[in-house]
Formats: sequence, structure tokens, C-alpha cells
Amino acid sequence: MKTNFNNYLYLRFTILIVFVVSFFIGCTPELHYIDKHCTSMKGGLTVDAWVNQNAFNNYEYIDFGGTRINKDEIRKIRNLPYRKLQFEVPAWPIPETIKVYVVTDDDRSNSFEFTYTEDIEIFRIEPNKGSELGGTFVTIRGRNFKAPADASLHTEKARVYELDDLKVISESEITGYTKPHVPEIVHLFLTCDTEDCPSSDTLWQCYEYIADPYHIFGAPLGIDEPIKDSYQYVAIDDMNNDHRNDIVVVSSDIAAVNVQVINGIDDDPISTLGLPHDSKPSGVALGDFDLSGSVDIAVALEELGVVAVIFNDGSGIISGYDLIDVGGNPKAIIVNDLDGDGNIDDIATANSPGSSVSIMIGKDDGSFETAIEIPISGGSTSGKPNELVSIAAANLDGVGNLDLAITNKSNNEAIILFNPGSSVSYLGEYIKESLIEPVWVAGFDYNFDGKIDLSTLDYRSANLSYWENLGSSSFGGHKGLHLEIANPVVLTVNGDLLTIAFEDCLVGGKKILESSYDYKIKLPVKEGDHFKGFILSMATGDLDGDGTADIVVGMRDYGAIFIIRSTETHVF
Repeated sequence: MKTNFNNYLYLRFTILIVFVVSFFIGCTPELHYIDKHCTSMKGGLTVDAWVNQNAFNNYEYIDFGGTRINKDEIRKIRNLPYRKLQFEVPAWPIPETIKVYVVTDDDRSNSFEFTYTEDIEIFRIEPNKGSELGGTFVTIRGRNFKAPADASLHTEKARVYELDDLKVISESEITGYTKPHVPEIVHLFLTCDTEDCPSSDTLWQCYEYIADPYHIFGAPLGIDEPIKDSYQYVAIDDMNNDHRNDIVVVSSDIAAVNVQVINGIDDDPISTLGLPHDSKPSGVALGDFDLSGSVDIAVALEELGVVAVIFNDGSGIISGYDLIDVGGNPKAIIVNDLDGDGNIDDIATANSPGSSVSIMIGKDDGSFETAIEIPISGGSTSGKPNELVSIAAANLDGVGNLDLAITNKSNNEAIILFNPGSSVSYLGEYIKESLIEPVWVAGFDYNFDGKIDLSTLDYRSANLSYWENLGSSSFGGHKGLHLEIANPVVLTVNGDLLTIAFEDCLVGGKKILESSYDYKIKLPVKEGDHFKGFILSMATGDLDGDGTADIVVGMRDYGAIFIIRSTETHVF
């Protein structure tokens, strides 16, 4: 009985061996599979043709759609039980599907289909140079781009730096952000893979990493952990009377609050002054409060309900401060000529909680009139308490002194206080709605008709909202531009140039309403989905005397500021 069972097993094993041998050896050449069976018309792809033993031992050439690939162009790879013929795919004149055969002396194998697709081409990359710190937003333009895609920058030493946040916008546009790299000229490779065509590569010209178009002041790049509860508010003006702009930074964390003046040319600190550590700064603004001809500093201190006025000795040295009661908890601050006397020495704050605006008129000697506190009713009928988070001054009605505009984030509105007189006499409220969590307000002549229009940044909807100034204290209907980047936080105006800051990047230009940006800058403060810090404040001004606006960015939870220097074309 045991012998019969062994004979049965031996018979089954013999049948299996005969089947396997006949499959892999065969009597005729067989082409089982080509591992990569799709490429662009440029060819050059290395492929493996899996064959049986007859084709492996006796092949003479490969018929590739009528093109002969000879033995000296083919590499034999034996890895039992598999046998492969490896070769490079030739270029092809048109996109089409062809048939491939393995040919021996006696016969030819069955055919296998191979497909050529239209070439991917890159026409240009915009911009073609950017920071060694990475974070440059680049747009790759070309044709026949497919999704998904991979783009990488290759150096001469074969190092590869893939682009971050790569998006295939269309068949002609791909966007992404560069990674940090030493200053060097590299090559851009683009790979578009699909299930039908798993590998299609193209090589374009050069991309240049350039040194220090912006850098971080106050903390090293790539800090391991965020500095929780740290805040940096920034401003730009000539602090040491050398006719060049400098930087003012108000920094706070759980241990200290400091005001620092930094030389705008070489970024060296000029002076530092400490403020009460539990005061919670909420903004900084600059003016000449004692009419000395030097720029002084005003810092809103939310927890104390005061503004710290810091005087400058003319060389950028700050050594003391006065605390001015505002009657509320200041969330935002501006300095301007609010009483029409020609001096930039008046202060206004938006206060919340308390829902009021405080105005402190300068008395030309560094002191101030008692604060005028104007209650803001706004959208209080909604049942939500008002949250006033930003304030701006502009002549919105075309007469009298500067008017004030405030954003009420919680009730989704912008509020205008008109000042039609020759002194400080704000009359009533003019409310513009249709917003979603407005966090910033500014006056800007969007249509260049000589009248200042009203604009806000809407945090939740990522919109730039604006209303055309029709004159006589009236405005046109609400218009909005979707910014296509989440969570805008700050808007600055420098001449006819707008700059908008988001949580980790900046965009700017003269034609933002046409969705045209002169520059896009991504700051290296995010690793994957993890933020190491967020943009909190921003100031623009010419720091290096080249006639173009540079940018200083204050951060939250990062412990540093970014100094971003421009070129003549605003490519940072």
C-alpha cells in the first residue's frame, strides 16, 4: 500500500516537472511579458523582456515594431526560473502602439504590444532661480503633463531634491516648492506616471539655487521644537537717521517682552529695551511723538490696557517708556495724523473685549490728550460679542481728516468711522458685511481712480474682499477675490504693491485683483503637516537702498523673524 502511494506521488511530481519544463523551455520561442511597456517618443527606457528558454538561448535579434535590436544591444539575465532579455527602447517618430517579437534562426515568438505616448516637454520654470533655504514657489510650464507626477532637482553629484507640495494643475502647468540646497546650478527632472504608462521622464535646462535672498534673524533655521507662546511684531522705518530703513521687532514669550531696533543694512542690533513680561504685546506702530525728527515706537500691551510709548534718541537707542492708558484692551494699533496738524503723532487702538476704539492725540511734546474711547456696536444684535482685531486709517470719504476702519472678526463685518471735520470728531458707524472672519483691514486704490477703496482679508474663506469707493461716503457692492491659499492673516500696502501673508507663505504684486502675483514665497516653517511656526505680522520697506520693497515677517511660536530682500523685479 505504501509503495502504491509513493508511485502516485512520483507520477504527480513527474507531471509537474514536465509542465514546468515545457513552460520555460518550450519548443518555440515565447515572449511572456515586457515589464515596462509604455514610454515617450524620445525612447531611452531600459526594459526587461521575459522569455522562455528557447528564446533565451537561440535569439538572434528583437523585432521592435520593424526596428532591429541586435545581440550587441541586448543583455541576457538568468535568474531561475526566470530568463530576461534586457535592452534600451529606441526613439519613435509618432505616438502609437507597436508589436515586439523575439526572433531565432527557426522561428519568431508571439508578439507583445508596446505603446509610445506623446512626449512630455518642459518649456520653462518660473522663476528659474531661488533661495538656498528652499521654499521658493515654482511653476513648471510645458505640455502633456499627467497626474500623478514627480519633479526633482538633480545636482552634478547625483543628489536628488524632490519638490514639495507638487500639484498637477493642468496638462501644461505643475507647481511646487523647492527644498533647501547649497548655492549651485542643478537640473530639473519631471516624471509623470500613470497606470497605463508607468514611467515617462523629461530633462529640462537648469535651475539655480542662489545665496541668501532671505534669512532668519534671531534663531537658527530648522529648530527642532516650536517656541510656544512666542510672538514677534515688526515695523520698518529709519530709526538712526542714516536715510536708510531699519527694523523694529517686539518679541515676547512666557519669560520676557523685548523691543529691539535692528540696522536694516547689516541686520546688527542697535538697541534693546525690556517691557513688563506679563503685558502681552498685540502690535507695534511708529511715529514722531515728541517732534524731535526721530522715529519713536508705540507698542500695544493688551493685558495691561495701555500703549507703551518708547522714545528714540536719534541714533536708534531706546532706553525708557511711558505707559498711556487706552481705556480698553488693545488688540491692534496704528499711528497717524488723526487731527490734521501735519504730525504723525496720534495713536488709535481697536479694543476687545470691550468693543471700542481709543484715540490718543499727541501734544507735540511726547505726551497725549486723555484717550477718547468710542464704543462700537457693530453686529452686536447677532448675540455674539464683538471681536475687533485690526484697524487702519485712510481718507475714505475724501473730505476732512483721516477716517478709521476696523474689522469685527466674530460678526463678519468691517466698520468705518467717518471723520468729516477738521478735528477728531468721528460720526457714527458705516458697516460693510458679506465677510467671513475678517482679520485685516486696509485702504487701497484698487482701480486707480484717485479714491481710496476699502479692503479686508477673510481668514475663513481665504478671500480678499473689497468695496469700490463711490465718493460722498458711499461704497459699491462687495467684491471678492479667492486667493487659493488657506488662511490669509496680514495685508500690507507699499505704494502700488500689495503683499499678503498666509500662515507659512507670502504673495504680492500690483495686479492681485487679476490673480497675478509678482512673487510667491514659501517660508521653511512646515515639515509635512507639522507647523514649527506661523506668520503673525509683516512690514514692507526698502532696507538696502535698491529702490524696491523688502519684507520683514514676524512669527508666532517660532522665536525668530524672516528678513526677505528683493531684487529689482520683486523675485525674492
